[in-house]
Amino acid sequence: MNKLKQPILKRFFPAFGVSLIIACGLLFVQCKKYEYDEGAQSDFLEVEEKNSSVLFHYSSTTSANSGGAGYTEFSNYLADFDSTDVLLTLTEGNIGGGENDTVFSANAAAFNVLTTSTFYTNFTTGTVAPKLSAHRNGQTIVNANYELDITDTKINIKTTTKFFQETTGETFFLTPYVLVDSIVANQTGHPDGASTNHRKVAVDVGRIINFPVRYLGYEVASGDINAGYQFNRSFVVDRRAEWTDPDQISVALILTKRNSAGNLVFVNAHTNN
Repeated sequence: MNKLKQPILKRFFPAFGVSLIIACGLLFVQCKKYEYDEGAQSDFLEVEEKNSSVLFHYSSTTSANSGGAGYTEFSNYLADFDSTDVLLTLTEGNIGGGENDTVFSANAAAFNVLTTSTFYTNFTTGTVAPKLSAHRNGQTIVNANYELDITDTKINIKTTTKFFQETTGETFFLTPYVLVDSIVANQTGHPDGASTNHRKVAVDVGRIINFPVRYLGYEVASGDINAGYQFNRSFVVDRRAEWTDPDQISVALILTKRNSAGNLVFVNAHTNN
């Protein structure tokens, strides 16, 4: 069975000055013991105590609405919010975008998205701007940062996640979506047709080597989590030949948890705007 070493639970025994980490009943492993190594401070990326929202545009290359009103609406959101928040397109259809169909299907099923274009802000529908403002001004529980090492064949992603508040009894997940901006491909309903410029397309999620891919998030922390607790996790994605410009490749880090019904709940997001 593949094993993923994860930072889970940190408690201190004063008499011994040691840490014990215990984890049982995870979603994809059961009753395993994990190691936790804080590492040197220089190993961590700087993580801001800051909230950013995520806006998902559910789109389809064969939908006239996606190429018309939906395309225009997303373009307006990019103009207004791309410098402060995390915007991405979950696109159904052939755009030469790697695993874009799988990423779309996983999220559409999780949130019961039945039509395109559809917009979800922090996993909910409704007017966008008030949701962005409310989250931006809320308390920051946890945030993350990343850096990229892009080669001819690989996209290597180093992440640091840091908790700013103490939490108890919750399980947190991290999804590293790989985005490629300005993919030129056909779009029904858009005047540019086969030359349509597709913006901020989620083409894949980062993989952990020798571990099953998780399109809706890798479990990264649970139990009693101290404020100031931070850890690194590395991911990799195969780079397709079509993604020629490394400046158009970025990552959207989405932090989530699950409610009592098992549904995903948005916590925070980050990209290098």
